[in-house]
Amino acid sequence: EVLQARLDSLEVVIANSNTLSEENARLRSLLDLSGRSPDQYVAASVIRSGTPGSESMFLLDEGTRSGVTRESPVIMGRGLLGVVREAQATSATAMDWTHPRFWASAMTEDGSIYGFVEASRGRFREADRLLLDGIPFQQELEPGVVLVTSGLGGIYPRGIPIGEVIQESDAQEGWRRSYWLRPFVSPGEATHVQVLVSRGTPDTEGSTPR
Repeated sequence: EVLQARLDSLEVVIANSNTLSEENARLRSLLDLSGRSPDQYVAASVIRSGTPGSESMFLLDEGTRSGVTRESPVIMGRGLLGVVREAQATSATAMDWTHPRFWASAMTEDGSIYGFVEASRGRFREADRLLLDGIPFQQELEPGVVLVTSGLGGIYPRGIPIGEVIQESDAQEGWRRSYWLRPFVSPGEATHVQVLVSRGTPDTEGSTPR
């Protein structure tokens, strides 16, 4: 009984250590992002309401007092999580990329191919993925090609990683191709994020929403 009690205690310690390790890894990634980028970010915690029908929405514990505004991009680790929809003094409401109204102008890392990404809901949350559309038919993308935000549209700055190509979609409309993307960020794992509150270099590529 004594040995079993010690074993149980050790299992609890190990479980807690794993959780802390994951938490530290997330925080290190956020610090690394702040250190590398000329943009200014605010660190925030994610709160899910758990209300049916609001699975694609989340709350942030930072708001306008920290510089967060409507359409502030939200980033987790190495990729785009979503965008702020409403901002109050000390909190904000945002949607992640699984929301039906999510979209972002995108391009390949070398800037040679442009398109836009939108959410594609699966039968369950783990099956949600992104669809890259608007690719000219004469241009083909291989699996593994990375897509980042293009800076067009006036919301997301250029260069935020979005995901990588999985395969071409069956849905084609004559002059264009579509591709399924594997997003770099899993919304269900979001606990700590960075919210872009100002940009180091003004974006001059375009500001006309699609």
